[in-house]
Amino acid sequence: MRWFWWLRCYAEALVLRASHLNKALYIRSQYLETNDLIALIFSGIGAVFICIYYMDKKQSVCCECNEVISHRKQNRYTLEKDGATLALCKKCFNKINKQASLKAQNCSCCKKPFTTRMKISEWKGEFQSYFLCVQCEKKVSKRVENTFLLNQLLSPDFIKKHSNFSDLESMVESSGVELQTQDDLNSDAWNTFIATNTSFSCWHEMKVGAEVLMLQRQNDIIVQSLRKQNV
Repeated sequence: MRWFWWLRCYAEALVLRASHLNKALYIRSQYLETNDLIALIFSGIGAVFICIYYMDKKQSVCCECNEVISHRKQNRYTLEKDGATLALCKKCFNKINKQASLKAQNCSCCKKPFTTRMKISEWKGEFQSYFLCVQCEKKVSKRVENTFLLNQLLSPDFIKKHSNFSDLESMVESSGVELQTQDDLNSDAWNTFIATNTSFSCWHEMKVGAEVLMLQRQNDIIVQSLRKQNV
């Protein structure tokens, strides 16, 4: 009978062990169900926020190209317009930055809007610079003169600004130098007179300064004339 008693004890031990195992599995199952429920809740909350994001076109649609911006994008770009903050895609953000970095936004003559792919030429006026498109630059270039008479180059206002003389005639008379040819302007006597009686150190420096001013004033006149034609 001992063997029967031993078999009975062994069977009871197996039942007890199975009971503990089922209990552990049940607890683990409950734990997994709780975690799954929490994950489901957070997933639902995330889905709601994503829906809200895409419903708000100010933050989900680029205000320039109307492309939808994925909610997964980490870098956000915005544009302030009429007091509102609007969304920008990366492509349009870079495009706007490049456009803003241009020397000018419109041609100084025809007012044509510049793009980042257009060639922009800068022409100096006496007090301001002009930024021209290719077509207007060609028009200005055709009107530019690079050769000037001495009395045009050394205008009364230029001479007054850089010396105590009122005009070219009074300056030449005071110098005692006969200016009959181009070579006379490069003579030692004329250079010495210029260095002593003007704000320039030599004739060449004075000539360059006068030419620059003459070209700048000429640019002013040409651009203003072209502007009137484009009105």
